Amino acid sequence: MPLASSIESIGDECQILHADKAPECARACMVHLHELAALVDHWLHGGANPSDVFRKLTGLNDYFRQFEEYTQPNFIVRLKQEQQTIRKLVIRINTIKETSFVGAGYAIVELASILLVATLIFMNIEPLAGGLIVVGSLTLLLLSMVFLIRDLDNPFSFAEGGAVAVEVSMHPLSKLESRIEASLQEDFGPSTTSSTT
Repeated sequence: MPLASSIESIGDECQILHADKAPECARACMVHLHELAALVDHWLHGGANPSDVFRKLTGLNDYFRQFEEYTQPNFIVRLKQEQQTIRKLVIRINTIKETSFVGAGYAIVELASILLVATLIFMNIEPLAGGLIVVGSLTLLLLSMVFLIRDLDNPFSFAEGGAVAVEVSMHPLSKLESRIEASLQEDFGPSTTSSTT
């Protein structure tokens, strides 16, 4: 997932800065990135608003400003580029979540499915057992197609109980949270001051 990659790239820069000059703001930024990754995961599962994600993302500006006294301007430029990439991806994901691209497709498939199943039910198919198998199989196939179209329309429908087979995997994001947490313990050590974010 590119979104997780961009968050981790900012984390890598924080690690480099901490290893070089060990400012407390580098560790605080890593904590902020961990919270950002968790918030994005929470948002994708329907537990937060995109505005919360944007506020958390904008909160990185405070750390970038603090980094200016410890590093060169091109370092900050790279961080801002990654921040911009994350913002673009969040906007794109939110647009996909909120827009129904194939609304007409739903109506056509559902209407065709209802008509076909109704026609088969009222047909005199002999023997009865064979007819039930045909009607049941076609009904199952048509229902599966309807659910597949709905899932393809919104691959981020975790909160809506869609079939997980065609949803975007959130494993990169959850693994990123674990990696940032491990890095905070192993590479950064305990905080010397409390974070203001």
